[in-house]
Amino acid sequence: MYSKKIIKVFAVLSISLLSGCQYSASDTKADLSQSPGAMQLEEGIVAAKFHFRSGNYGLAERNYRLAVENDPSNAEAWLGLGATYDQLGRFKLAERSYQQVLKIAGPIPQLMNNMGYSNMLRGKSKKAKTYFSKAYKAMPNNETISGNKELLAKL
Repeated sequence: MYSKKIIKVFAVLSISLLSGCQYSASDTKADLSQSPGAMQLEEGIVAAKFHFRSGNYGLAERNYRLAVENDPSNAEAWLGLGATYDQLGRFKLAERSYQQVLKIAGPIPQLMNNMGYSNMLRGKSKKAKTYFSKAYKAMPNNETISGNKELLAKL
């Protein structure tokens, strides 16, 4: 068979070759931990959030819609798309978006809050209260959920 000396030489050469392929994170400015598609998706969601907060719901809708087209399993993008549709008064599309979140992530507090808000916008106070209660039970210290509950109580 092989002598111990040949095996040692082969092992040393293999280790030398492998170590030549390594580089430190400081050698590059690109984040190689994400694929270009994942980076583009993340940038789209960041842009959508910016537009939503700025009241540019048409641009937010476009960015969220592109995000869910690129990754239909992204619950965050679906949730944002639903909230955007609510702001645009497109409630049936909002409901469809929220149903996608429900399939992907289950009844998470953010979804329950958004569904409550959606129902509140449509004047369905009893249904809104049910959703806000579920959201509040899961996240009692969340300011948005608490604020929505208070807003509903004032209506």
